[in-house]
Amino acid sequence: MVLLPLTSDESREVERLASLYPQLGSGEIESFVLDQTHHLACLTNDRQAKVVAQALGLSYLDLEDLLRAFKTRKLLTTAALTALIAQIEEQDRTHIKAKAQILSD
Repeated sequence: MVLLPLTSDESREVERLASLYPQLGSGEIESFVLDQTHHLACLTNDRQAKVVAQALGLSYLDLEDLLRAFKTRKLLTTAALTALIAQIEEQDRTHIKAKAQILSD
């Protein structure tokens, strides 16, 4: 993983987007700016962030997309993926709606 420090132009864009979208956290806004300037995909599981990303024309992956990629690219076995999903659901106190579909694909 590479950490990309923001340039002064990127910092100004972060400030602009933060004023337009105060409902988003600074990390989400910074990732949007890096997506725009470096043509990266954002990772988010936040519903509001997904709406803003779509409005800005940005690409993103959510948790279900990432879990599907682990399965389809054979990066994790079904057993390992099942364990990971259980851990995420327990630790994040969330329910992955597409769990059955992800595991059966």
